[in-house]
Amino acid sequence: MLSDTATAALLVPVAIAFSDAAAVSPTAAAVTVTTGAVAAFLTPIGHHGSLLVLRAGNYRFHDFLLLGLPLTVLIGLVTAWIAPRLFPLL
Repeated sequence: MLSDTATAALLVPVAIAFSDAAAVSPTAAAVTVTTGAVAAFLTPIGHHGSLLVLRAGNYRFHDFLLLGLPLTVLIGLVTAWIAPRLFPLL
């Protein structure tokens, strides 16, 4: 299992290579991948803070899914809308 930082470190160069091939902004690709890597709301194993409260709060995986799915969709939509506006694609 990789941390969000390690995931971003591995995937940002790949996203930049794809963006170069597609002739779009590498900054927008890097920001999008980094935001996706840190948006770990679906399961408690996505972030160490969630693991700490899992047992103490008597939460279940299902609880994280119920609250995390809308957050993940919202972050994805907002990132997809904002990234190209902040960093033009061409």
